[in-house]
Amino acid sequence: MKNGHNKKELYFIGILPPKGILAEIEELKKICMKKFNSKHALKLPAHITLIPPFYSNEQKILSLKAGLSGILKKDISVELNGFSYFDKKVIYIDVQKNKNLFNLKKHIDDKVLIKHKIKTADINFIPHITIASKDLTDESFLLSREYFKGIEYKRSFKVKNIVIFKLEALGWNKFISL
Repeated sequence: MKNGHNKKELYFIGILPPKGILAEIEELKKICMKKFNSKHALKLPAHITLIPPFYSNEQKILSLKAGLSGILKKDISVELNGFSYFDKKVIYIDVQKNKNLFNLKKHIDDKVLIKHKIKTADINFIPHITIASKDLTDESFLLSREYFKGIEYKRSFKVKNIVIFKLEALGWNKFISL
């Protein structure tokens, strides 16, 4: 007999910037929508993905809370510096390489996900905050890349919590904040 706790659903784990930076990034996403007709990135809050989307069930995810709650013992600083891109479909705010951030991701991978037998896509970790993605045409990608090349954006913040997001009918929502 299946119940809602055993149903496989899609989750990801990420870091949210503080409210002030979050608001600034949302404005950058709105610029992408107005100037380059790219609105896909507006479907979820600005974040740094630590663990890309993976399937699990609510019971396993709730049990992760104990494993993740003590994970932020160290101060982890995040430095945002300028804009960059992936392929011809993603414009993002660059997150400076940071040993503590990489260690945090590795700790989540090794200690928590393996213990709970949760598998995620094995991709290279390139910390970033997406501002335009997927729905950029080739032309709008080139225009947006040029536009953001001329803008300086530098911010920094301390990681205060980790968020597990869940895909629901209307998009990604915070499921657990640690």
